[in-house]
Amino acid sequence: MDRWSKRLSIRVKTLIVILLLSLAPQCLLARQFYMRSRETLTETARQSMYQLLRVNNERTELDLATLHDVSMNILVDRELFAVFSDPMMSDPVNRRETEEAIHKILLKYFGSLPSVQQVEIITPTYSYVMNWTRLAQFGGFFQSDVFLDVREKNGGIAWLSSKAMEPFHHQKPSFACARLLNLRYVDDSSIGWWLEKDQDAVLMVMLGEAYFKDRLEATAAAVPGSVVCMVTPEGETLVRTDGEALDLSGYLPEMLATGTGMLRGVAADGSPLALCYDRSARTGWFAVSAFSVNALAGDLSRGLYLNMLGIMLVMALTTLLATGLSIRMLTRRIRSVSQGVDAVKAGDYSARIDESRRDEFTALVANVNAMSETLRRLIDENYKARIGEQEARLTTLMMQFNPHFLYNTLNVINWSVLAGRGKEASRLVVTLSRMLRYTSDSTRPVTLLREDMEWLEQYLFLMHSRFEGLFSVEWDVAPNCLNCLVPKLFLQPLLENSILHGFGGRGGGGGEIRIRARLDETNGTDLIVVVEDNGQGIPPDKAARILTDKRVSIGLYNTHNRISLMYGEGYGLVLDAAPGGGCRVTARIRAEMPTAESAD
Repeated sequence: MDRWSKRLSIRVKTLIVILLLSLAPQCLLARQFYMRSRETLTETARQSMYQLLRVNNERTELDLATLHDVSMNILVDRELFAVFSDPMMSDPVNRRETEEAIHKILLKYFGSLPSVQQVEIITPTYSYVMNWTRLAQFGGFFQSDVFLDVREKNGGIAWLSSKAMEPFHHQKPSFACARLLNLRYVDDSSIGWWLEKDQDAVLMVMLGEAYFKDRLEATAAAVPGSVVCMVTPEGETLVRTDGEALDLSGYLPEMLATGTGMLRGVAADGSPLALCYDRSARTGWFAVSAFSVNALAGDLSRGLYLNMLGIMLVMALTTLLATGLSIRMLTRRIRSVSQGVDAVKAGDYSARIDESRRDEFTALVANVNAMSETLRRLIDENYKARIGEQEARLTTLMMQFNPHFLYNTLNVINWSVLAGRGKEASRLVVTLSRMLRYTSDSTRPVTLLREDMEWLEQYLFLMHSRFEGLFSVEWDVAPNCLNCLVPKLFLQPLLENSILHGFGGRGGGGGEIRIRARLDETNGTDLIVVVEDNGQGIPPDKAARILTDKRVSIGLYNTHNRISLMYGEGYGLVLDAAPGGGCRVTARIRAEMPTAESAD
C-alpha cells in the first residue's frame, strides 16, 4: 500500500481524499433517505392493508347478517312447519317425499347465498340436506359438545370452527353456524309450535371455504407477498391465503383486548413483520393480514439503490472536475510565483510575476515584485558605483536572506494547498505577505528588538505549519531589552539553525527552543541574546568552521559578519554546546536606544 501510494502524485492523492470525503456524507444521507422511505412505504402499506381488511370484513359481516336473517325467516316458514307437523314425516315410506320437500324449502332460502356450501336439518332420527350430496355425517351429534354449545345459545346462532367440525365432516374440516330449529307458525288467530321441550332439531349451515378465501386473496393482493387469514379467538386458523402459516399466539392477548388495530411483529426468520387485524362483532373471529417489511422494501431498495448510485456518480464526477480545476489553478499560480522567486534566487532581479490576476496571491506577488525591484535597484546602485562602504556590505548580506527564506516558505504553502487545507494556505499567504513587507524595507538596517520579535512570531507560525508538533519555543526577554536597536532579522538564522539542523532528523515532537535576552551585567552597555535547543547539536570541528566558512552555514556566517561589521571587534556570535545536549548560540550586540531621528 505504501509503495503504491508513493507512485501517486500529490494532485491525485488530493483528489482521492476529497472524493472520499464527499462520498462519505452522501452515503450517510442516502442510507437515511432509504430508511425514511422504507418506513413511509411500510406505514402506507399497513394503513392501506388495514383499511382494505376492515372493508372486506364489513362485507363478510353483511353476508353473515344475511345468513342470520335467512335462518331466522326459515323458523316461521309455513311449508316447513307443515312438513315437520305432519305425523307421517317420520314414516320411512314417506321419507323420500319429505326429503324432496325440505330440499326445496332449504334451496329457496339458502340456494342464492354464495357463502353457503351445504345446509342440513339435523334431527335425532334423520338429517335432511339442501342437495343430494352429503358432506357430513351427524351420528352422535346430539351427544356431542357442539350440540351443547348450540343449545346454550337458546335459539341464537353458534359459530363453529374447523376443529369443532372435525368429528362430523367427511372431507377436510370446515366451519359452520348452527341454531336450534324451534319451528313455529303465526297467523291472525293462533301460534303453532312444532317442537316440544323434549324434542330437538338443529339447522346446520356449512360455510364455503373457497368463498371466504377468494375474499382474503383479494385483500392480500394489495400488498404482494402478504398472508391473510381468518382465525378464532383461540388462535385456530379457519382459512388463509397461500403462504407461510402465521403464529399469532404471542399477539392474541392484545388482539382480544383491542379488537382491531395494527401491530409490529417478528417473523419466524427474525425479519420484521407488519400485522393488521379486525374482529367480527357477529362471530368473534379475527381477519388478520401480515406482510414482511423486508420483502415489501425489496423493490424499493433496488429502485433507490439505482437512483442513489446515479446521483452519487454524478456528484462524484462533478466534485472531481471542480476540485481538479481548482487545484490546477492554484498550483499553476503557486508555480508561477515559485518560478519568479527561483529567478530572483538565481540572480535575475529583473524577473517579474504577473500581477494582472486578483486572488489570494495578489499581495504576495506584489511584495515579491517589490522585493525583486528593490534588490535589483540596490544591487545596481551598490555594484555600479563600486561602493565598498560598510553599509553596502551589510545590505548585500541582508538581501541574501530573503530569496532563500521565501523559497522555503512557498514550499510550505504549496504543500498546504495540495493537501486541501485552503484556509490554512490563505492564512500562510497573508502572513508571508506581512513578513515580506517588513523584510523588503531596506531603509532601516536596524529595528527595535520588540518589532523583530513580532516578525519572528510570524516566522514561527510558518515553521509550525511546516513542522507541525516538532518543537516548542520559550521566550525569556527582559523588559528593558525590548526597546534596544538590533540588526533586522538577526535572530531568524539562529532559530532556523535549531529547527532545520537541530531537529531535522528527529522523529515526532519534543523539540524545545529557549530564547533569552538580557543586558550584560558587567558593563550594562551590551545586549546578550542566547538561543539554545535540545537538538542533536553541532560537531566541534563543524562549529569551529561555521563562523569562518559560509559554505557550512550561510545564515550564521552572514549574521556573525553583519554584527561584526556594524559594531566592531568583540561583537558577533559564539557557538557552543547547550547544557544537557543540543546547541547554544550567543549573540553580543551593543545596547543602543533609538533617537528621535531613528524613531522617525
